[in-house]
Amino acid sequence: MGPPWLDSTWVDAVRYPITKWSRKFTDEVVGFEGATFSLAPAGPIIAGWRWKYGASGTTDGYRASQLPELTASVCEPTAGGPPEGINATYQLVYALDRGFFSFPGEHRFTVRHPSACAPLVLYVQLVAGLHPVTAQALLLQRVESDTVWTVASLAADSDPIQNRQRTFIFEDRTSRTISAGTGTHLPDHLGVVNNCKQSFERV
Repeated sequence: MGPPWLDSTWVDAVRYPITKWSRKFTDEVVGFEGATFSLAPAGPIIAGWRWKYGASGTTDGYRASQLPELTASVCEPTAGGPPEGINATYQLVYALDRGFFSFPGEHRFTVRHPSACAPLVLYVQLVAGLHPVTAQALLLQRVESDTVWTVASLAADSDPIQNRQRTFIFEDRTSRTISAGTGTHLPDHLGVVNNCKQSFERV
């Protein structure tokens, strides 16, 4: 039940009966709701992703003649061997009030290539431009193995969020060893606003 990555990638699930005792010691608003097949608090509802070497879902809002080119760098060869390339997963998450985070949007995007690496440019398309009232920011995160960090952050009071924009361009200049760098704002759409390391805890 739930998105395929839920059990192995994000959380260890526990099933419990709803009793007077369980209500006292559990948070019923956080987790997977089996009756509705939904995560709470839910992440952004994503229509599709696109990068230089592939796409997933619906990305009909991307116009190569109007938007920045979806570029990717070529990795330098490793000592005595070929380039390492990239094998990463991108996800959108809400930073909520009181320091909480939502679950990732169910549609995550895996990027694999034997010789491509960051800096690279991603296109993300949302189903709708509406966001939870408790959302403080929309975060683009990159996941590699058991490590996750925030590539870009867009505040709730920023123009794209206030204008209910559904299409975004992000530039990722980060890596597992360099998780902070100089962001680039891409004209008329969203570029990297904030490159920062974010701690990750399994729940």
